[in-house]
Amino acid sequence: MAMNQLRTDPLNSKNSSKTISPIRKPTQLLKWRMKNFKSVRSAEVTLAPLTVLVGSNSAGKSSLIQSILLFAQNAQRNNRVIDTQARGQIILNGDLVSLGSVSETLNFESAQTKENLEFGGTFSLGQDFFRPMFGRQNRVRGDQLNWDLKLISTDNNDYSGLANVSDSKVRLMRDNSCIEEIKVKRTGGDHISTVKYMANPRFSYDHLAIVLEHSQNKSIESEKTEEYSAVSFASGLPLEGLILKPRLQIMLDLVKNYWREITSSYSAFTHILEMRISNRDQLEPASLYASVEQALESAVSAFESMMLKSPQSEEADLSTGASKIMALRIAARQIVDFGAIPWNTISKQLHEGFGEKNLLEMLQRDHDSNEKNESSYDDEIESEIRLFIEKFSSEVHRRFSDTAEANKMDFDERIRGLQRGRQIGSLIFEAVDNWNTYLTEKIRYLEPLREVPKAFYTYATGGGINQQIPIGSRGEHLAQSLYDKTPRMYPLPGNKSQQQKMVSLIEAVNMWLPFLDIDGQIEVVPQGRQGFYLTVGGHVLPMLGTGISQILPVLTLCLTARRGDLVLLEQPELHLNPSIQQKLAEFLLAMSQRDRQIIVETHSEYFVTRLRLIQARDEGISDHIKLLFVEKTPETGTVYREVETNSFGEIQDWPKGFFDQASNDLRELMKTIAAKKSKNLASGTNTSAT
Repeated sequence: MAMNQLRTDPLNSKNSSKTISPIRKPTQLLKWRMKNFKSVRSAEVTLAPLTVLVGSNSAGKSSLIQSILLFAQNAQRNNRVIDTQARGQIILNGDLVSLGSVSETLNFESAQTKENLEFGGTFSLGQDFFRPMFGRQNRVRGDQLNWDLKLISTDNNDYSGLANVSDSKVRLMRDNSCIEEIKVKRTGGDHISTVKYMANPRFSYDHLAIVLEHSQNKSIESEKTEEYSAVSFASGLPLEGLILKPRLQIMLDLVKNYWREITSSYSAFTHILEMRISNRDQLEPASLYASVEQALESAVSAFESMMLKSPQSEEADLSTGASKIMALRIAARQIVDFGAIPWNTISKQLHEGFGEKNLLEMLQRDHDSNEKNESSYDDEIESEIRLFIEKFSSEVHRRFSDTAEANKMDFDERIRGLQRGRQIGSLIFEAVDNWNTYLTEKIRYLEPLREVPKAFYTYATGGGINQQIPIGSRGEHLAQSLYDKTPRMYPLPGNKSQQQKMVSLIEAVNMWLPFLDIDGQIEVVPQGRQGFYLTVGGHVLPMLGTGISQILPVLTLCLTARRGDLVLLEQPELHLNPSIQQKLAEFLLAMSQRDRQIIVETHSEYFVTRLRLIQARDEGISDHIKLLFVEKTPETGTVYREVETNSFGEIQDWPKGFFDQASNDLRELMKTIAAKKSKNLASGTNTSAT
């Protein structure tokens, strides 16, 4: 492509860098913090949709990527355990990164002073990736999760490759204000003893539930605090908590949560009607209550029976806390059968002759479209259930609050998710769960040293392919990924109509090859036990040199990424000629403009210069790209310094060692030529040749 035809975004047909702003923002990693990690003493890195790391060898460029991969590989582990030895455990060696022991991972100076590893980040939860638990409660979310933690060795002579969370602080931010916060402090060896949580319901989704619970002219607290007896972790952050409470209160909360699950669904009226019809089809008619009052008395009796049957112990036992919680939850579900109660709102419609079948068919259309019909009766049925629960709670307190069974202490679980009744801690635990899901499902990685050119690529089965390295860490599963013919809407070059096409992955890669000036089309054919036979333009990769085998995994990985994914690349320009390195910069910028975040570590001056040229031609793209110069000195350790450019694409404060080798060589070459010319003139030698 000629320079005067350069497009900032090859996805657009016009010479413009403007992108189509999505209605809802995707997930994005905004900041990353490290302390005492390898050569980094302390650093906070602000990230952009396209972040480019440059610097000398061993300066610490890869440390940023490796620290992110450390938490990504731990996100796949199930840390929701009660065992004190395993809670908050971080494995330093895995499929994505191998760091050795804590002692080996620590910055040398920090290891001498016995400081801790520290990490942190700021993560935008996005507004369209994480599916809402229940549509009406959680339609639009643009919150940010801000977290920091410390890691310590499992013992003083640790070479096991395991670390444990020492301290952890997580804050849920909205409009630059902290709405929820949770702190974890390790005390008494390996036992997490206390967790404190603070919530401000004035800004929280919990607000509606709190207003409801305080509807009887009671004041609303602006801040609440709980202390947990234990927590479980995900990726080093607290995900669940256990708290000791009287059994009566635990079971009442579980019944209320069950009610909230029903009234928070797509349509409470539809949900109750479906339960009613299910009861009619599966049970004898006599099993339906004759009246709401009869259902209330039955629920109170069931509550007493279940409370006596629930697991008992003279004192709470942490090791059995999780099993007791599950037993209580199952018991609570059996107390009230909401579908068997003759609610007035439903009975009125049925008595008017509309009929259950026709009524259900009408409401099912609302369910399928995920929209509320104007003729629905959600408000009425919710009011009836609310009144039922209030009467139920009052009667239970009146009969049982003074009994020994009701006042026995059991573990209550604080867990992520609005479906658990919007209790204290639910929002921040849900945010941590979303962060863990992001690390598990939205990180994509490719190593700097990719597979050498091969004619055949072997099969991968079972656990051979995971979401974080979908084509293998070195691109070893490239051919198998390309052989998948499932059509999708991949980011494609060309005009808008071209971008809307549903194509297979191999078709998408083939459409990008001409943009990179690569001739021929890719074909993949399975060849029995030999594996997949991959050719480009009819030639196997060993016949085409090393470059094509290095660029294909990069293209494929970026195209398989979806909106909100984070792609981590190390030296994607290896073995590519300067022209393709420049086109690769344009390709990665185009991917980031389509809501794929990319962090790339490179040694290519051509790659960086092309991005600077794009910035000079369009000032509006500057905030989309961040160039970070990474340097290391004995005094400061590794430092990540943003390279500022002006409106002309010129670097304001040129870092020492920032691609100045070519300029230095050119300067020395000019000096040498000038010196030779002067010497030849002095001696009378003809200098026309030089």
